[in-house]
Amino acid sequence: MIRFFNNILVFVLLFGLLSLGLVFSYQNRLKDSILSKVKPSTHVVILGDSHFQNGIIDTFFNNYAINLSVSGETYFSAYQKLQFLYNQNKSFDKILVSLGPHNLDSKIDSLWVKSEENFVSSFGVYGLFFNLNHLFAYFKILGFGQYTAMSCFVEVVSQAIYSIERKILLNEFVYLGGFVPNTTVTAFKKINQEDTRVESIQISSIQSEYLGKIVKLAKMHGDTVYLINAPLFYGTKLSDDMRSLSNKNVVYLDFGDFFIRRNDLFADYVHLNPKGAELFTKRLKNDLNL
Repeated sequence: MIRFFNNILVFVLLFGLLSLGLVFSYQNRLKDSILSKVKPSTHVVILGDSHFQNGIIDTFFNNYAINLSVSGETYFSAYQKLQFLYNQNKSFDKILVSLGPHNLDSKIDSLWVKSEENFVSSFGVYGLFFNLNHLFAYFKILGFGQYTAMSCFVEVVSQAIYSIERKILLNEFVYLGGFVPNTTVTAFKKINQEDTRVESIQISSIQSEYLGKIVKLAKMHGDTVYLINAPLFYGTKLSDDMRSLSNKNVVYLDFGDFFIRRNDLFADYVHLNPKGAELFTKRLKNDLNL
């Protein structure tokens, strides 16, 4: 019986060491994946969710820009990415950040931040960028316990194995964001609406806090932050409350009604199609003098 338990203990230790080895290997692959996208000429970092992921073609910037946007990305996750880049002694000039009503809506917290399932899933993709002290404090605020922490570790190990498979079979880096063309075709409905919407939302304290952290972090490194409202089919405008969340050391660019009701430029009501993305990127590039 003692020998049996010793064998189990040895197995657990070996499994633990193997898992840690996979995690460290995965962490290096994450680092290589994101740094492979940053060129010496890169001085524009694009952070956002699917609106930027489907809407900004970073290759149009002639290696000046890197789009790290991912569907469902919150300011909490975007902050970790930006902090990681700065920790690698990278310097930029402009940080473009998505700022729409949905980005600050408290509903996004329950969907992406306070949902343990979604948090664990996203943690497996790039959670190793998180500062541990910051992460523990975050767990405490949201009431996440040991089970969630263990689930995060298991998710990282599974993602590590998956990334190794993709590297061996397809020589792929880990996906950490980028332009993805949206080719969805939607039959748009006509509505009787004359004015561009100014949406009323309940602002999330978590998202507003981390948006402020992004602005502060960029300013510490001498970079200019551009808060950008991407085009929507029915249009929307940034409210005064949204603009007042960050300090005056930012530049606001509001394109909410830039392509209002242009069926030919939208994949659906909130995402641009490739043609819309091309026109939006060109306009953005012009406004940024790039």
